[in-house]
Amino acid sequence: MTSLEPVGTPLPVGAGVKQGTLRALLEGRRAQSAPLTLKQAVGLIVPLAVRLAERHEAGERFYVHPSVLIGDEQDIDLASDTEAPTLP
Repeated sequence: MTSLEPVGTPLPVGAGVKQGTLRALLEGRRAQSAPLTLKQAVGLIVPLAVRLAERHEAGERFYVHPSVLIGDEQDIDLASDTEAPTLP
């Protein structure tokens, strides 16, 4: 039987993680072998989903991924400078 060991980050070599983002939070928790609990994850995602739905209904366009979500373990939101790119 093998024991579970922490896995290295799936980020490309040399890629930096912007502090204060959900990506940094997840990577930090992964490094500590302490993932978010289901209760913590739902507590972050549900309010975020409501805010994103409101912004989407208001006509905003954006990409959502962990590196553009800012905050901490208590609350996260979409970074204000995030918008969907336009086609050339």
